[in-house]
Amino acid sequence: MRSDLPTARLDPPREAAPPCRLCGQALPAEGETVTAADIEALYRQDLGMDLAALGCAPPAARYHLLQCPGCRLRQFSPDWVAPPAVYRALQVHPWYYQADKSEFRAAAAQIRPGQAVLEVGCGSGKFHRFLPPRVAYLGLESNTEALAQARAQGLDVRSLDLQRLAERDPERFDVALAFQVLEHVPQPLAFLQDLARCVRPGGLVIVSVPADDSFLGREVNNVLNMPPHHCTRWPDATLARLPALLGLQAVQALNEALAPGHGRADALARVLRGVARLVGRRTPPLVMLSRQRLLRRALGAAALPLRAALRLRSAPRRGHTVTVVMRKPGSFGP
Repeated sequence: MRSDLPTARLDPPREAAPPCRLCGQALPAEGETVTAADIEALYRQDLGMDLAALGCAPPAARYHLLQCPGCRLRQFSPDWVAPPAVYRALQVHPWYYQADKSEFRAAAAQIRPGQAVLEVGCGSGKFHRFLPPRVAYLGLESNTEALAQARAQGLDVRSLDLQRLAERDPERFDVALAFQVLEHVPQPLAFLQDLARCVRPGGLVIVSVPADDSFLGREVNNVLNMPPHHCTRWPDATLARLPALLGLQAVQALNEALAPGHGRADALARVLRGVARLVGRRTPPLVMLSRQRLLRRALGAAALPLRAALRLRSAPRRGHTVTVVMRKPGSFGP
C-alpha cells in the first residue's frame, strides 16, 4: 500500500448507475471515485506494468465504487475487466499464485476421500495437493501459462467455460470451489448460479474472496482491489445473503487471521481511517497520489505505535480472506 498519490473525491457517475450485479436493486448515483489515469499510474509505479501495452486500455476516464442498499455488495461502475494478458503479467510475482493459503486448508477439511471436486480458476493447481486421497478433480483455468503448468503435473485442468460445463454436465460434482475468483467476474450472480448447478444435491459450494470488512476495505492505493483487476468488493453482510439468493443452505463462514506480513497495512489503514474521520469523511479515499515524502513518512511513523498496540490485544484481527461454505439442499451429505 502506498500513500504518495492526490485525494480522490466523491463524484456522481455521468451516466445512470447500473443495477446491483448480485440482487438487481437500483444503486445510488454517487460513490467514491478513482480515475483511470491514477490506476494506470499505480500499475506502472507499484507493479511495473503498462496496462495499455497489455491490451487493457480503460474504456472510461473515471470509475465509481457504489454500494447496493439491499445486499450491500460494493461494485465499480462502469465495467473495466482485465484481459488474460494482465494476469499473465501478474503471474511473475511470487505472491500472486501462492502455494499455501488458509482457504485451501479450510476448504480441504470439507472434502472427503473419493469425492468429485471442481475448482474454477484453479491457476497452476496449487490447491490440489491439499485434497484427500482418491478425489476426482477437475480444474478450469483460462490463463494458458497456468493451465500448462497444471497439466505438466498430471492434473485434469481445462480451458472450459463454467456456464457450458453447468449446462452440459449439471450436478456432477460433490464440491465446487472458487478461490479469489468471484471479485474478478463482471456477472457474479450468474457465476455463482452456474457453480451451484454443477453440484449434486447435498453437495457443497465453497467460495473465498478478499474480506472487505478487513483492512482491505480501508486500504489506500491498493490497485489490485480496483478495476480492471477487481470488479466487486464483498462485505460480510453481502456474503451472509448469498445462500438465500442462490437457494443454498449456509454452513459456515471462515475468517482468515491477519497474516504477519499484513500487520503494517492493517495499522496504516486504521491511521488513514482516523484521519479521514477527522476531516469529515466516512472512509479514506481510494487513492492518494501526492508525491510528498514527508506525508508518507508521517503516516508510516503513526502506524508503528498503533501496530505495536494492536499486537497486545487479545482479540484476533481480520485477515485478507473470508471463505463461505454453502450446501445444496438434498439427501446427500451429513
